[in-house]
Formats: sequence, structure tokens, C-alpha cells
Amino acid sequence: MRSTGAVRAKVLFVDFPDAEAVKTPQQLADLLAPTVHDFFDAVSYGAMDLQLAFHLTWLRMSQGSSHDAAAIKTYAGHRDWIK
Repeated sequence: MRSTGAVRAKVLFVDFPDAEAVKTPQQLADLLAPTVHDFFDAVSYGAMDLQLAFHLTWLRMSQGSSHDAAAIKTYAGHRDWIK
């Protein structure tokens, strides 16, 4: 990710068969947007303008949460998880 200028990022919200979401994606976006933007503004000394685009639909993961937690502990597992 670039550290200066306008940086656009898409935020996807996921839940799991064994850990269903209890808030709406919009509720979480409302919590995240100002905090995340302010954080990156501060740590970049104002050089980065993080522009978040929220996908406001829950995406259900195919495996339970413990499966995904174990999968992302290695590079190969994390790569496969993202795919």
C-alpha cells in the first residue's frame, strides 16, 4: 500500500457459520471510518488520504472461525485464505 497521497481501499465484512454477525455492516462502517482515517492521517503526518469504500453486505465464510484462524498463521495459509 502506498504511504502517501490518496489510497483507496475496499472493506469487506465477513462472518462465519459458527460466529454470525450481530451488527449490520453499516453500523461497523460507521465505527471504523473516522477512526481508521484519523489513524492513517496521524501516522503519515497528513501525507496519506485513506479513502474507504465499504461493501455493506455480510459475506459468509465457508468454514468455521477456528479453521480460518489456524489457516492465516502461515504465509501459504493466508494466501489460500485470501483466494
